[in-house]
Amino acid sequence: MGYEDDDVSLDGQVVPKKDTFRYLGSMLQKEGDIDEDVSHRIKAGWLKWRQAAGVLCDHRVPRKLKGKFYRTAIRPAMLYGAECWPTKRRHVQQLSVAEMRMLRWICGHTRRDRVRNDDIRERVGVAPIEEKLMQHRLRWFGHIQRRPEEAPVHIGIIRRPENVKRVFGMGATNSSTMGMQQQQQGVYGNMQAGAQNVQSMAGLQNQTQNPNFTQQIQQNQQ
Repeated sequence: MGYEDDDVSLDGQVVPKKDTFRYLGSMLQKEGDIDEDVSHRIKAGWLKWRQAAGVLCDHRVPRKLKGKFYRTAIRPAMLYGAECWPTKRRHVQQLSVAEMRMLRWICGHTRRDRVRNDDIRERVGVAPIEEKLMQHRLRWFGHIQRRPEEAPVHIGIIRRPENVKRVFGMGATNSSTMGMQQQQQGVYGNMQAGAQNVQSMAGLQNQTQNPNFTQQIQQNQQ
């Protein structure tokens, strides 16, 4: 018998076992997948949309203002907790489809109107959600890199081993996941160097604010 067969009791009551449960606004799955969490985030975005449908569907409201409201209230609800997602191509596709449906409603168009997605985005001033997803993940990666080396958060960083060949028979879904991870890991050195440059620039700024440093520069110029 393994640990999965053991019961957990609190105050004499057995805690029921669940394959999926909600924790801090995210849906956690037993196998570590994010399918339920992505669906939950999309539903949360549509809930925000319905609450503001009277404004977003009003033709008297400028489209740029609607796009700003979408970026401020709706998209953050869809990307909550996305920094830690092991994203696959189908997850990004689901988010993109939901976003474009919302943006088309904002502009008063449907797919039958045959208006390009790029034109819709330009009218409302909204960037693709996959780009924002990557920005969120890289920003979180930068926060981790600026933490001290002894910080416990560094234990959770998974780096791609060198000289590892692709497993035979790997599907496009898994390979797409590796592609996104490699894109993030490819900037690992740049992010680490950027964190060091920020510290160096901060030290240089403090030095230039010193009056003695300014006098020394003037003497050298003379």
